[in-house]
Amino acid sequence: MKKQIIALAGVYDCGKTTTLRMIRDAILQDLGGKIIGGYNGQGDIKLIIDIKGFKIGIESQGDPRGRLDASLTEFVSIHCEVIICACRSYGQTRKRVESYGSSHDLAILDKYRAASGSQLQENEKYRDDVLGILTERLERLSLAAA
Repeated sequence: MKKQIIALAGVYDCGKTTTLRMIRDAILQDLGGKIIGGYNGQGDIKLIIDIKGFKIGIESQGDPRGRLDASLTEFVSIHCEVIICACRSYGQTRKRVESYGSSHDLAILDKYRAASGSQLQENEKYRDDVLGILTERLERLSLAAA
């Protein structure tokens, strides 16, 4: 089974980092994840989390000239089963994520600023979508390991 990359793709300031922090919190609180490496700051985060023996990499810095390229390389080299990251809607960071299409299952979710209503509700929707993909992947991995 290929490993998985889940990317939130969007323009500047559409809530990608905020949503990734919400995903981190849910993984730690609801899925029993434990941080085993990385940087867990107030702004951008780069984390390696263990969930029942499976490594999950999270990178929120998906801006051009950011650390996305190095983080993807690191997460692949340490065999993260799932990588969750931010990237821009188009351009070099999106192309970098797409370059893993032959070796990973890609789920690129186009993230937008809330047109009407609450940005919080928009972020929660994307959090739930990512957690759904992650949970399904972990279930499949657990069944395959049994």
